[in-house]
Amino acid sequence: MPDLSNTPSLGANRERAALIVGIDSRIGRALAADLQQRGITVHGTSRKTQNLSESVSLLDLGAAPPDIPYERFAHVVICAGMTNIDACEDNQTLCQEVNISATIALIDRCLARGCFVVFPSSNAVFDGTRPFNRHDDAPDPKSMYGRAKLAVENHMTGASQSKTAVVRFTKVMPPDGGIVEKWRSDAAQGKPITVYEDKLFSPISMENTVRALHLVMSREQPGIFQAGGEREITYSDFARQVFAHEPDILKLLRPVPEPPGKPYFNRHNSLITHLPD
Repeated sequence: MPDLSNTPSLGANRERAALIVGIDSRIGRALAADLQQRGITVHGTSRKTQNLSESVSLLDLGAAPPDIPYERFAHVVICAGMTNIDACEDNQTLCQEVNISATIALIDRCLARGCFVVFPSSNAVFDGTRPFNRHDDAPDPKSMYGRAKLAVENHMTGASQSKTAVVRFTKVMPPDGGIVEKWRSDAAQGKPITVYEDKLFSPISMENTVRALHLVMSREQPGIFQAGGEREITYSDFARQVFAHEPDILKLLRPVPEPPGKPYFNRHNSLITHLPD
């Protein structure tokens, strides 16, 4: 494990240091780059040994916790965990262990060391039957992924309301990778591109996702916050817009209804944005 003993000490430099758990996730990487540009010292964790460095420590939520000096960090942002909804549904025991038990134990360790903990959550805490849920609407998750997010939310708001913040997001769209790149990859191989014609989502850019996280970190205002796109659109209409000037790819689009046998898929993905002043 990389030695973190040279990270900023408590005192004047502590507010300039942040720890991103899961720094090699898409959100983790983007947030790290943004914070570093702002002059904030960033350290991270990864469960992949090939990604370790002097500033990235080993942490696998499914294994024994390492001895990380959490007290050296003013803020801890938890970007690690199982993120695939189907995988969480198919492996509910593992999801329970990683996304709930281990995550809550990590949060408690950070709170005990005086850190302000930020937890990126999801619109999946709602049942998706109506659009644009408010931050104070009653959650009702349909998926194991959503239930796990809600369990952590409930623990955070009850554990130490002055030192925790939840930020729910809709579908985060990275500038590279993600669903659009998968569609392009399929098109390059001449494969048909399956897109849902009745499932809506409310995409938010990675840039706005990172801005929301930084705002919550800088304000240190406890509570539940949300950030999402301003409109909903079906996946099929979104794909038509993305490839509007690429007729060869448009020909490969295959609009289909939401797949049967997956009642845990939310029809609506949108949230009313609610962030600190």
